[in-house]
Amino acid sequence: MRLPIRAIVLVAILALFTRPSATANMANPIHEGDAVGEPSAVLDSLHIAEEHLLIDLHQVPDSSIGTVNALYVVRNDGAGRSLELVFVAAAYGHWGAGSYRVVLDSSAVQGVTVDSAALPPQWMPPLYTPEFGAGDSLRYEAAVQDHRNFGPAVTGEPDTQRVPVFRFHITIPPGVHTIRVLYNVLLTRNGSRGPSDVWQLGYVLAPARRWSGFGTLHARVLLPPQWEAAAAPAMQRRGDTLAGEYNGVPADAISISIRPPQPSAFRLYVAESLPMHVMGVLALVLCVVSGRKLGRLGLRGGSRVVAAAAGAIGIGLLCAGGMLAAGLLEGTLLRSLFQGHLSHTYRYGDGIALVVVVVPGTFVLGVLLTSVIGAITAYRTRTRGLG
Repeated sequence: MRLPIRAIVLVAILALFTRPSATANMANPIHEGDAVGEPSAVLDSLHIAEEHLLIDLHQVPDSSIGTVNALYVVRNDGAGRSLELVFVAAAYGHWGAGSYRVVLDSSAVQGVTVDSAALPPQWMPPLYTPEFGAGDSLRYEAAVQDHRNFGPAVTGEPDTQRVPVFRFHITIPPGVHTIRVLYNVLLTRNGSRGPSDVWQLGYVLAPARRWSGFGTLHARVLLPPQWEAAAAPAMQRRGDTLAGEYNGVPADAISISIRPPQPSAFRLYVAESLPMHVMGVLALVLCVVSGRKLGRLGLRGGSRVVAAAAGAIGIGLLCAGGMLAAGLLEGTLLRSLFQGHLSHTYRYGDGIALVVVVVPGTFVLGVLLTSVIGAITAYRTRTRGLG
């Protein structure tokens, strides 16, 4: 059946002015009924030949902030394409306009906005990051500085959640071009394991599968000097850098765990236990020596008995003060040992126990022990004198 000329003209105009959409890391935005993982029709001639991913974490010890520099080498085998790109930035720190930038070839892309998007589970940040050694994985929740716009999915979206994304329009001419996305990330600080905090980061890769093709991923992670690191998929350690090269998209996401250098068991004991152990021994010696002297003093009668009793109380106070100082010293040594990154959950409640239990208990025990030693000394001295 022949179409009217007006209908043909109308269809042509609509085709000319309709903008296709894509997201890379980027893939085309999800639409209802659009199968996740399948290349969209608008991406049938657009290939990611290479992705060079640089995640810089060397400033994390001072700020908990890292940077992501993702460079995509895109090959357009067809005509020029005007696309809406959506870049998934699950750990974006929301530090203002200067905290992200998009560049096509050598020109900055204008009109970049940050908002939240409902994403399918495959596009969400990982639920876990790797543990060090043979331990279990660590639970991970992507940190976002401003949670007001990036909360859970709204009612009616049971299989999606909302995370930060960058939205921008871009025109990709035929041939090979580069798209660079730079932004700040806020790492999650996890204190659930061991004496030191663990910093975590998840970087989503799954949307790249929606392009017509994906070549090689070159990934590097710059670490704080001498810090320990674990990554999935696995990467090789070269000095203070993790490096990995993968053909195709290796996983839905890259997950990273880093932590400060861990001390030996002996150094940890010296910092967290030795001061109070030494103080306990010194307090015991002080009570025994002082108790003997006060016992002999009390034998003289009169005001000397009162002085001996006051002396026992004074010894108890000295012991309690010493234990308080030792406990505070342990906290200082631990913080210094872990470069100020002691986990807030490690030995949780020790400070309260020190003030509420240890110090009063040491005072009472110091007074009692000194008094008992004094009484025994007085009794033995009096018995020898009678004999």
